Amino acid sequence: MTDAEPTGSLPGAWLSISAAARTLGITPRAVRGRIKHNTIEWHPKGNGGREVFVSATGSLPGGSQGLAPLATLALPGPAVVPVAELDALRVELLDERQRREAAERDAAVARREVELVRETAERDAAAARREIELVREILATLERDRDRLLAEIADLRRPWIARWLDALRQRRAG
Repeated sequence: MTDAEPTGSLPGAWLSISAAARTLGITPRAVRGRIKHNTIEWHPKGNGGREVFVSATGSLPGGSQGLAPLATLALPGPAVVPVAELDALRVELLDERQRREAAERDAAVARREVELVRETAERDAAAARREIELVREILATLERDRDRLLAEIADLRRPWIARWLDALRQRRAG
């Protein structure tokens, strides 16, 4: 039986040793024992170990009857879904689409608001920079006036005779 295809036309599947053991309700060790004694159909799976054939009824070909049926391997017919369930799913899908569209609209509004806030902040920042530059110019003018006034005060604090002599010198020079 080694490396053979399943005999007859039993529907089933080739499973790994672990999966076959779970399906058949036995241990992987028991499946390996059956492989060793050639009481189960199997073939090598390349470097992946061995595969065992389990029929759709959940039994092993060549004996071992009375096991639980293999419901996961049964090939179902065309799926029939009740119309009411389809309608409920359609309504749920429509509701979900509407929620998604509303969320996308809200996100678009939020993005626009963020853009407006950003533009306003940029305008305000530009206005603040212009105002700062104006204040700097005024400050520079005030510093020049302060320096000029300090020089005049220093000159006025000189004795009157020194100021008078400087004025005579300037007349002779000019």
